[in-house]
Amino acid sequence: FSGIGTQAMALKRLGYQVDHIGISEIDKHALKSYNAIHGEVKNYGGIGSFERMPKDIDICSWSFPCQDISLAGKQGGMVDGSRSNYGYVFLDTIENTPYEERPKVLLMENVKALLSKTFSEDWKEIHLRLERLGYKNYAESLIATDFGIPQTRDRVFIVSIKGEYSYTFPKPFKLNKKLKDYLETKVDEKYYLSDKQIEQIVNWKAYNKPLENARNENDETIQTITAKSNTSMNSSMVLIKETTKKGYTEAEEGNGVYIDRPHQKRGVVQKDKIQTIKTSANDIGVVVKDTENYLESNVLGSIDNSRRAWKEDKIMGTITTNSDTSKVLLNNLRIRKLTPLEAWRLMGIDDEDFHKAKA
Repeated sequence: FSGIGTQAMALKRLGYQVDHIGISEIDKHALKSYNAIHGEVKNYGGIGSFERMPKDIDICSWSFPCQDISLAGKQGGMVDGSRSNYGYVFLDTIENTPYEERPKVLLMENVKALLSKTFSEDWKEIHLRLERLGYKNYAESLIATDFGIPQTRDRVFIVSIKGEYSYTFPKPFKLNKKLKDYLETKVDEKYYLSDKQIEQIVNWKAYNKPLENARNENDETIQTITAKSNTSMNSSMVLIKETTKKGYTEAEEGNGVYIDRPHQKRGVVQKDKIQTIKTSANDIGVVVKDTENYLESNVLGSIDNSRRAWKEDKIMGTITTNSDTSKVLLNNLRIRKLTPLEAWRLMGIDDEDFHKAKA
């Protein structure tokens, strides 16, 4: 389950000299990226295809597949034939290795659902088997936002040490970075949501409010006109559907937005951070300012019922969701998906490693 070797990256970042004894991986794309990032490493093949562990291992990571445990999956559990059952197959491989030749430290990371009532028996079994194999275990649930990454990624870790040792997990620290710090400055138009996608995630009904107190006290200008006729909203937000009493949540520039059926979920908007990144980041969006298509609003313009903003004199170009535009503007804000580079950054991966894998 080596993937592209993010746990090896972490060890290197901590300043350790890492010598790769070997990996176990079957995904050809992951292998190609792994070797591009870390150099050629011996691959022992899939877990279960070799009987015992190699000698002289200090640290072995075994973050087995989570698909059958994750809330995003079917939660079939760690049963025979499942992908998540390979966690047990790995422990069989450790058991087949003489005690003195077993890795000194085992490091496991997985989804927090492993701590849930549904999988409590698996959780207990994992700990019991590790203890029988001679390991003392330390487990903790950690969230990425407590350790420098603006992603609401909550994961459970088990540090298992052979022999009588103690271990203390690192203490959380204040997050000093925001989602905007990880974004690229120039992004291809293909990452921006289409008119149809915007229609599905924005709560247009919430914009149906009269123009009460819309004009500023000191002049004759008006706040940014929104997509609906007779409406005015704060020009720095977009109203995203959500299963709350209001039916929406305000999203501002630099907020992460869950764009896959938000009307069925809560917590679809994350302030200055992103939701948990899955195998694909296609269900996550980010609110950004449109710097090329927005004109400042100086004069009150008119908007017809088809949500079209007329650009007359210095009237702004504001929300447009009509079919004759490929650039959906929401109060000078737009919503787009993460780029691959941004997704890797939000997993704590250096740009250099991303470009090695991309090449």
